[in-house]
Amino acid sequence: MPQLIRFLLTHTLLLASSIPFNAVALDTVTLQLKWTHSFEYAGYYAALEQGYYRDAGLTVGIKEAQPGFDAVTEVTDGKAEYGIGSSSLILDHKAGKPVVVIAVILQHSP
Repeated sequence: MPQLIRFLLTHTLLLASSIPFNAVALDTVTLQLKWTHSFEYAGYYAALEQGYYRDAGLTVGIKEAQPGFDAVTEVTDGKAEYGIGSSSLILDHKAGKPVVVIAVILQHSP
């Protein structure tokens, strides 16, 4: 029995020593797009690929919308933590939906 315990302790310590000291559990969140994947969401994908979300402690999943989906409903139903919306968020908030605007990004069409 002592041999088994020594074996398990040795291998457990070896396994534990291979984990980096700065390893932390990342919070997993989903970003619900208001439409399908397109160039207008390039900034979100660039931040994901360049590790900005990871550096902020997040594992981010980007979920495209399907016909008939509503980004606000996906967030308020708990299927996503964040969503891309439009100025109609003001009306949603006034109607009592638990939505909060985090950032306003102005976009001009060519």
